Amino acid sequence: MQSYELSPRVPGFDALESGNFLHKVLQRFWNSVQTQQNLRSKSLADRRRLLTECIDAAFAAHQSLVTDWDTAYLALQKQRLHNLLDHWLELELERSPFTVSATEQDAHIEVGPLTLRVRMDRIDKIDLPDGNEGFVFIDYKTSYASNPKNWESLRPDDPQLPLYALTTAPDELQALTFAKIRAGQQAEWLGYQSTPGLLPIKTVPDLPQRVDTWRDTLTQLAHAFYSGDTSVSPKDFAQNCKNCAQRLVCRLNIETLNTSLDEDDGAADE
Repeated sequence: MQSYELSPRVPGFDALESGNFLHKVLQRFWNSVQTQQNLRSKSLADRRRLLTECIDAAFAAHQSLVTDWDTAYLALQKQRLHNLLDHWLELELERSPFTVSATEQDAHIEVGPLTLRVRMDRIDKIDLPDGNEGFVFIDYKTSYASNPKNWESLRPDDPQLPLYALTTAPDELQALTFAKIRAGQQAEWLGYQSTPGLLPIKTVPDLPQRVDTWRDTLTQLAHAFYSGDTSVSPKDFAQNCKNCAQRLVCRLNIETLNTSLDEDDGAADE
């Protein structure tokens, strides 16, 4: 028997649906534009016109509306997304030149005994000074919390990008970065790059060594999962268990922990 949290009913789109729309719009946009050079060559009016077309296409399945409230809400969501991405594209223009080689690409990655099916948000290709090509893996985020510092523990948070890094040769991987697409000054790139100047993120000359460490960490976790390890051991009790709907059937003895659910860690997600 399994226990599931009840799905809440909320008016409008929830966070997952809103994030999916953002992914669909950016996929359509970059499949059309393809390179930073092409983006730079467009006038502001043309860029915004294409962005509007991509947004309309992403919301096409929701055009059959019932009430005036539906119509107004959808128009508001479209305008919000347009404003958000119009600002974000300015940050894309501030980077070094790139070509978008893949968007929303499905892949299978072997980690220890597991074969994981993943969908990579975006892979950029860049030309290196030695004439070879390098790759930048990008993961879109709209929350506050995602941070590359969380990759360094034995139980990493948001390990998608370290996982994607396992698919490249050491000399091909040039950067792993979160694209934190938020309003105003909250929008930023966060990650690691091996070559300075590709992105406004931290440069780490030892990126290949970090990838080896991530491979070992993820492989150990894969083996634990594959072997059936079901020990209840939250990484951060106050954060991981705060909103859990399964506490009545949980095997965790909170009396053995020193952390309170009432603690506020200051993190906030959209």
